Amino acid sequence: MFYSEISSIDDVTDKQRDTTKQTCYGILYGMGAQTLAQQMNTSETDAQNAMDSFMNSYPMVKVYFNRLVAQCKEKGYIETISGRRRYLPEIKSVRLKMRSHAERQAVNSTIQGSAADIVKMATYKIHCAVASLGWNTLHQNTRSNTTDFFLVHHIHDELIYEVDEKKLHEAVSVIERCMVDAFPMSVKLAVRIKVGKLWGDLNKYENFIPVL
Repeated sequence: MFYSEISSIDDVTDKQRDTTKQTCYGILYGMGAQTLAQQMNTSETDAQNAMDSFMNSYPMVKVYFNRLVAQCKEKGYIETISGRRRYLPEIKSVRLKMRSHAERQAVNSTIQGSAADIVKMATYKIHCAVASLGWNTLHQNTRSNTTDFFLVHHIHDELIYEVDEKKLHEAVSVIERCMVDAFPMSVKLAVRIKVGKLWGDLNKYENFIPVL
């Protein structure tokens, strides 16, 4: 399921990316091999092998999960990267099912909540950056008043913007900088930008050829 022969991110196929993504989410949600197999439409053996391969490749992930659970049991709550809290009193329950569920929530809420924090910070930074450029960010599309830059949709860790084509290159620079620097971290976040005339027709920015 994981491919050691891949030397560049450009070599990763959509299928490989989807498989790895599903495996990561399965581990994050605390899925068993049977449930993950159903999600991936594969055999239980392949699903288990995928999870084992991931955890063996990144053994500190399990250490991190255990630390999150231990901290939640001590404090009674988890904290996201920005300090937002979620209280999970069931993590001390004597009932195994409730306690196990809370332990999975402790891990999932910390990671997913932190990811939500980061993308919100990025969105705010992008808005402030384009506002400082004096761009029109209101959705108006008339001959006398067009939109320069408009947030159309936010999907998990993706932001979809409508941009005036004449401002495209500068907009890409602003978006990339704000997303990479959304939150101070020891590891820089990778940002992939695609552009196109239609949502279903997006291509990597460097390969983009405007349709005139």
